[in-house]
Amino acid sequence: MERSDKELIILVDKAGLEAVDRSLLERCDRVAMTPDAMLALEEEGLSFSTFDDIYGYRQFREDNLRMMDETEDLFKVLDGKYGASLRYPRPFTGNILWFLVFFANALYFSKVCVWAKNNYTKVYLAGSAKYDKPLRIDLDFSERGLAFCDFNRELASKVSMLRDALSPDCYWSAGTPQRGSARPVGKQQLLFSARQTVKKPLVRARAFFEERLGKDKDVIFAVRDSNEVNFV
Repeated sequence: MERSDKELIILVDKAGLEAVDRSLLERCDRVAMTPDAMLALEEEGLSFSTFDDIYGYRQFREDNLRMMDETEDLFKVLDGKYGASLRYPRPFTGNILWFLVFFANALYFSKVCVWAKNNYTKVYLAGSAKYDKPLRIDLDFSERGLAFCDFNRELASKVSMLRDALSPDCYWSAGTPQRGSARPVGKQQLLFSARQTVKKPLVRARAFFEERLGKDKDVIFAVRDSNEVNFV
């Protein structure tokens, strides 16, 4: 197949196989986006590449460190210019973590997309329908600082970045329908479910520490929904 006719399919997860024909899989070069996709292609006897084959982590680390330094320099300038109007001394550098996470994803997938555009004239994207989301990012300016208030995080954001940059033909699989109909959930049932969700991993964690530290040692658990733990 001539380079000008080469096609690429990026498989997000195993469910994506349900949405595409075998003939499409066989004629395209294949990239597995997740371990789930790797196993699915292997089970089908199809060879594939991963993103690390395209853009290795060593090169990414060098590029990302350079990007982090440049971002910090830029944010210091923005702090000086907008800190007073936002009534917060470090609205940008004080919230740099969330930007660096987003910028790292953007950097990585921009390199992948450049590679795909340089080597293929047609790109396909296949996965579960739950990843069929537009990339949306809103910034919240307030006295508390600057933060992302609406962002498709984790895998969904990465899939959205690929779709926006490559404009591929997309194949989404709805997956297996759930049996039965949804019923309203009462407040007590919701609280019980939340307690059970937290209780089970804590019980396992306590057993883990007691086995290694002894039952006479006190263990304090700090449960947070972010990467930061505040003093209380």
